[in-house]
Amino acid sequence: MGAKSYFVRTANSVPTANDRVSWANAEDTNQIQSGRITDFKAGLGVDVFLQAFTAATAVTTGDKAVGFTVPASMNGYNLTAVLCAVDDKGVTATTDITIVNETGGAAVDMLSTPVTIGDEFFVADGVIDAARDDIVTGDNIYVNVDAVHSGTAPNGLFVTLTFSL
Repeated sequence: MGAKSYFVRTANSVPTANDRVSWANAEDTNQIQSGRITDFKAGLGVDVFLQAFTAATAVTTGDKAVGFTVPASMNGYNLTAVLCAVDDKGVTATTDITIVNETGGAAVDMLSTPVTIGDEFFVADGVIDAARDDIVTGDNIYVNVDAVHSGTAPNGLFVTLTFSL
């Protein structure tokens, strides 16, 4: 799969298509330099970029496609936005993505409605469950792929999670 994840603090608390960062050669967040996505001041939102599948890899269903452990610097933050993107669109039906917070073995869906990628390259249509959007140090946040297009699966899966205080 080639899963990767990066933390970036931004002044913009809602990711857009322009926030998509190429991390093919980046080794850590210090190498991500893309306009405003370089500000690491405390109190700003945190965008977590996750690459579940590389651009040349077909997306498949499964739990824990990629994830991260919440660091102390994000303790008390809330999930405020989810943006999913694919490199090549799938054909027929949809690819459904959920975000799960797993603490002490108990997994809780952070979305009340999954992100549903249809005939588009990116979408942010998932509904965040306000009762389950908070995170604390040590939580494991995972991306689950619950369904994949029934005709041809999309290639590449990139997920941006935005957390704010």
